[in-house]
Amino acid sequence: MQLGEETRQSEDSLKSCCRMSVGDGSSCKFWHDLWLESGCLKTLFPRLFGVAFDKDVSVQNSFVLEGDRWLCNPNGRHNLYSWAVDECDKIEKLLESVKLYPSKPDSWRWTVQKDGSFSLKSWFDLVVYSKSGSSWLTVFFAALWSIWL
Repeated sequence: MQLGEETRQSEDSLKSCCRMSVGDGSSCKFWHDLWLESGCLKTLFPRLFGVAFDKDVSVQNSFVLEGDRWLCNPNGRHNLYSWAVDECDKIEKLLESVKLYPSKPDSWRWTVQKDGSFSLKSWFDLVVYSKSGSSWLTVFFAALWSIWL
């Protein structure tokens, strides 16, 4: 395995331990960020993501909340392909429990810690003790950690 591939895998591992907590939805990327428990929407709905006009849209600007229901493309829904309507229905179902809080900013949660806060120690433990941790990273951070302490 090459160094670049190990670095990418480590970055993917790190990202998999972070989730966005949605507040007002203004900085959370609807398609790209991991903000739903079921996963990242661009991965769950790749076909719909492929035809999305704005792939970097925020959660706040992605769907419209009408009453207590989230609507996918409410103004142009009749222009969607039937498969896209089905996909939108599935996303709407996922969003049923999502609530936006206008006075609360979005924030990142570190899922390794129960309280959601990040610590260098928890990240180090993740790298050193995970079976997917790259050997060169384990050695490097073990050495760095011993120097730091």
